Order: sequence, then structure tokens, then C-alpha cells
Amino acid sequence: MRKIIQIAKVELSILCFSPVAWVVMIIFMIQCGVSIMDLLQEKEASQQLDNTLKSLTADVFSGQKGFFVAVMKYLYLYIPLLTMGIVSRELSSGSIKLLQASPVTNLQVILGKYLGLLTMALYFIIVLMGISFTGSLLIDNFDWGIIVAALVGIFLLIAAYAAIGLFMSSLTSYQVVAAISTVAVFAGLNFIGEIGKGNAFVREITYWLSLSGRTDHFMNGMISSQNVSYFLLVIVLFLGITIMRLNDGRIIRSELQKTIRYIGFVSAIVLLGYITSMPRLWNFWDLSRFEANTLTTNSKAVIADLKEPITIKSYVNILHPHGRLGTPRWRKFDLKQFDQYTRYIPNMRMEYTYFYDHVPIYADSTINIKEKAEKAAIAHAVDMTEILSPEEIKKIVDLAPEHNAFVRYIHHGQDSVVLRMFMDATGYPLEAEITSALKRLITPGPIAGFLVGHDERSIYRIGDKDYNKLTTDKQGRTSLINKGFDMIELTTGQLDSLGSKLTVLVIADPFSTFTENEVQAIHRYLEQGGNMLLAAEPGKTGLLNPLLASIPAKFSEQQVYQRTKDVDPDVLSVKPTKKALSLGLFAQASEIISMPTTVHIEISDDMSAYDQFSILQSATKNVWTSKPFVDTASVTKELDKPFVLGHILTRQVGEKQQKIALLADADFMSNNELSRHNLRTVNANFTSNLFRWFTGGEFPVDTTRQPSIDNSILVDAAVLKKIKYTWVGLFPFLIGLAGTTLLISRKRK
Repeated sequence: MRKIIQIAKVELSILCFSPVAWVVMIIFMIQCGVSIMDLLQEKEASQQLDNTLKSLTADVFSGQKGFFVAVMKYLYLYIPLLTMGIVSRELSSGSIKLLQASPVTNLQVILGKYLGLLTMALYFIIVLMGISFTGSLLIDNFDWGIIVAALVGIFLLIAAYAAIGLFMSSLTSYQVVAAISTVAVFAGLNFIGEIGKGNAFVREITYWLSLSGRTDHFMNGMISSQNVSYFLLVIVLFLGITIMRLNDGRIIRSELQKTIRYIGFVSAIVLLGYITSMPRLWNFWDLSRFEANTLTTNSKAVIADLKEPITIKSYVNILHPHGRLGTPRWRKFDLKQFDQYTRYIPNMRMEYTYFYDHVPIYADSTINIKEKAEKAAIAHAVDMTEILSPEEIKKIVDLAPEHNAFVRYIHHGQDSVVLRMFMDATGYPLEAEITSALKRLITPGPIAGFLVGHDERSIYRIGDKDYNKLTTDKQGRTSLINKGFDMIELTTGQLDSLGSKLTVLVIADPFSTFTENEVQAIHRYLEQGGNMLLAAEPGKTGLLNPLLASIPAKFSEQQVYQRTKDVDPDVLSVKPTKKALSLGLFAQASEIISMPTTVHIEISDDMSAYDQFSILQSATKNVWTSKPFVDTASVTKELDKPFVLGHILTRQVGEKQQKIALLADADFMSNNELSRHNLRTVNANFTSNLFRWFTGGEFPVDTTRQPSIDNSILVDAAVLKKIKYTWVGLFPFLIGLAGTTLLISRKRK
């Protein structure tokens, strides 16, 4: 060990007396200073414009355009400049023969040189720690966990780069050639993951060898055993073959023996890499403040209740827009989307079946469908013999109800549930959808029944006022059927037989009067403790009020208006009450939902039978009521108290708690309001949370996380400018002065 340390000191002194090393140190610090301060100045300017900032530590340091991502681009170029002469100068000067003749082994020589490189690499980490410390002084409630994980990842990356650079330096006596070759190897290791993606065996090898994406977990604040082991094995691989190469100059072996030794060593490393990358051996340390990279507590609880092995069968229609994501070329990317679950279900199996069939929603594939499938197979590099025809896939599973889309079925013993892809920017199901699907394997899904027969809002139509987007849109992420619910339409005549199975009965904006028998059927449903959601519209409250005979609240006949500078008076921006916040219907008091053409709710003083609370209320300024569809009234005074626009009632019926919700508008959960862009509303989240309240918190599974607290910059632009000059000017000048002094002193001696 003493000899290794002595060699390391010699190498470190050589690096310190190299002008190249000092230039690298100066340029690295300047680039780091420019990068971090530009990011912080951009965020501070956004803060001055009253824009909302969130998770600044992750955003500034670890985002896709964050500081650490930029740093890794610099390292890609700097490390070869430091490693290019580490062995090649010994080869060019002939001193390598003196080393080999000395009483030190090649193992000691290489480890000593490598230790010197790592010591030099600590400079980069020290600079990054200084930048991070500066960030901690400028960002409120700085999240150091993310920084620690990122620094570990960057140090491992530097260590791997150094090992590769040392090996390349041992191949040539020309330092420039060694530097260029090292950069070429870096590029190759980042690209190699693209090779052989269509072949399962080759894909596993090239994916493990690939450097691309290996620091992603670290950048997000999580240390993963598979990535740590990858970097350690890469280091061992390149140091090992460097030592073997130098030993070839000492020990005479045949070319066959050399080849076998190299192949055996590399194969052993790759095999160890494959073993350590197996899900059963994964370990993770999430250092971010609120464990942002880890499944939420509710998701982990659902997984803990799974008693049977999980198999996810993916049915990939190569004619569907998402079809390419299920092909072999995208296999690793596809599997990566489920890493958070594989972490807790290491024996989860993923199976893929390819087929082609008509896609009725997105493309007309009825003409020459087989020819189009053959072209798609060529484009996606899938063997046509592995792709099932429409007739063959129907013998396995009927995907017509899923519009022949790319869908998955999660199997748990004898049970299965569908898991869909979505037509949005993300495409893949996220934690909320996956966990809700898993929970349905162990818990019966809630049933929401929507009353029909009087032209109520439809759960199937796609009109502006209907509820398809909320309820039955299979390709929509906000749809409740993708969050564990079953949706049905039923008439009052079916209430007696189906009422006990319903989680909630929804009556939204009927257009005609209920008969006496229908009213009685609804009353019987309520008397038995059934849950109900009623949504009214101006001019038709008289149709719903007869249903509220036993309920101490009713809908007013007056429409509510609100004068604002942004939208028409009949569109209200509605705020939550404290009760709504405590029930989890809203995340923050500042959130609003839009309610166009709204009445209000009149509360009776009789509260003997029910516990009741208001959850939505109007503003008190510039608000008035008048007859429906008349918005010309003028505001004469402020309201003493806001109008009630959402109200909930509960009571105990036997062993069941009955829940009733009255909403003064039926449009709040319509297709149009869930897509509104001229107001920043949370209609979709509120509606989802309202249905969760009806299920007692069971569905949709709550996967919300604790809000971030590092949301503000603590200084102004003038202070940031001074700090930038320090990092970009003062510190590099001091380093340059120290380097110049040392080099001049060395030259004089």
C-alpha cells in the first residue's frame, strides 16, 4: 500500500506541474460559475414576475437543463486531457521499462497512478460542493439530499472516465492520440446501448455496457445499487485489462492464451454486471427530502397486500400510435417505466404479444391492413411471423372494447385488470393509474351509477357538456375508469336491484320531471343509506328539489353571477372552504374550479339528521343573483357572506355512513370544463377527490406527495450578480495565480 501511495504522490505532483491541468481547473470553475448563476438569475427573474417556483433544488441542480447535467458535458472533455499522459509518457520516454524492472508490480503501478488521478478528481468535487454550498445560501430550505446523491454519481462517473482514460493511455505512446481515443471510447460507451436492441441476448449485454442514463438516479437524489455496481465494475474492467496489458510485456504467453485471458476476464465482469442488475438484488437509497423517487406509502401498502405473483401481459398493436413503444427496440425503455414497481415486486414478469388490427379511433386501417402491418413490422424491426393477425389475437383476448389499442393486462392469480396507455405527452400510466389497477386485484372496484332517462349528462358522449372525459374515456388519464372505478348508466327502475351495489348515484342536470314512482325509488335508495351526488343547472332546479324532501338543503332558483375582468359574468371562479381542504378535496386554499351557469344552495336550519358542511363558496365582491340567464344586474354592495355552491351531508344509516354531495352546477365536471385553458383551474383534481371521498379514500388511490418547501430565491438580482463575478472572476484568478506561481517556481528550480 505504501508503494501505491508513493506512486500516487508522484503522479499528483506531475499533474500539478502540468499547465494543462491548471487550464482545465480554471476553465472548469468558470463554466460552473456561469452555468449555476445563469440558472439562479433566471429563476430570480421569474420570481420577480410573480411566477410560482417549486422544488428549486431539483430544478436548478438536477433538472433536464440543470447544473449537474451541464457539468457532466464538461467532464466528458476534461478527463481525457488529464489522463492522456498518465501511461503514454512512460511509453514514449522508455521509463516504463525502468518501472517494470523496479521492485513494484504492474498492479501497484496502475493503482498508484489511478489513485493520483482520483485525488486530482477531488478538485472537481470540491468545486461542485462549493457551488452547492452557494446554492444553499440562495435557495430557501435547500435539499442537500439531492446534492449528496448527485455528487456521489458524478464522482463515480469521473472515476470510470479516469479508468477508461488510463487504459487508453496504455495503448499508445502519443498523448494526443490517447486523448482522442478516450473521447471516442466515451462516445462509444454512450452509444453502445443502441446496438442490437432488437435481439434479446445482445440487448442485455449492450444495455449493461452503456454509460447513457447511468447517472439519472443520482441526479434525482437516489443512489441505486445497480448503478453503483456498474461504475465499480467498469473501473475494475478497465484497470484490470490495463494491468493485463502491461503484464504481457513481462510474461511471455501465446496469442491464444492472451486472447482467452482477456475474453475470460471481460466475460466475468459482464456476468457480474448482469447478476448485480437483477431486480432481486436492487437496493435504493432515496436521499431527496420527501423521497420523490420512491413510491408513496399508499402504493407500498397496496403492493404489500398482493399475495400472488404479478405478470403484466402487453398486447402491442403495431398499427397503433403507441405500438412502437412495445417493440424490441424500445424494450428497455418500456421496462424502465415500471422500475419503481419492480423495486418492490422483483419477480414481476413482463410478457409481450404483437398483433395488428384496425384502429378505429386514430387511423383508418381497414384498407390493405395486412400490407400496412408488413410496412409497420419493417419500420419497427419486428419479424412479421411474430405478429398475430386479427383472427389469431381474438382467440387469445378480445381487444375490441379497448379499440385495439396498445394495452396491458395485469394478472394476479386468477384475477386480471386492464392497464392502459394514454394519448397525452407522457403516454405511460403513472403511479396513480398503476396503483389503482393493482388495488383492483385485491379490492372490488367502486361502481358509480349515472341516472338516465331524463336527458341527463351522458358518460359516453363527447359533447362539451357531457362527462365522457371524466368517466369512460379509455385513453384519458383523468377518466375514473383508469383509476379503479366501474361506470354504469341506470334508470330509476333499476335502483331497487342495483342500488345496494352502487358506491354513488349521480343525478346531473335532468331535463324533464321525475314521476312519482321515480321519486319514490330515489327516496328508497336514500333511506337505505345510498350515497348520492346531485348537480343542478339554472332554470331546472325545480326538477331536483323534489328529490331533496328529506334533506335539509335545496337548490335556489336564482343564478349567481360574478363580474371579473377575464371571463363572462356567468362563469364563476369558485374557492374551497376550510372543510374542503381538510377533506383533501383541494391541495391548497389558492386553488379554484370553474363553474359556469351556477345557482346556489340554500341551507335549512334543521340539522338534526345530518352533519353538513359547505365545501365550495363564491366570492363576496362583485357577486349577485338574478333570474337565470340574465347577467345585466349591477352590484350595489358586498355580500355579508358568500353563496354556498357546494355542500356535503353525512349521516349514519345502520352500519353505513351515508354521503350526499350537492353541487350548484353540473358543468364543473363536463368535458369542456376539464379542458378549460383561459383559467388555471383544478376541476379534474377536485372531481377525482370528490369521488375518492365517496369511496372512503379507497379509489382513486391517493398518490399525492408532500409539497416542496424549497420554492424561493432568498436574494435579489444585484446580489446574484456579485456572486457570479466571484465564481467567474475572483476564484479562477486566484487558482490561475497559484498555478502560475507554482509553475514559475518549478521552472526556476
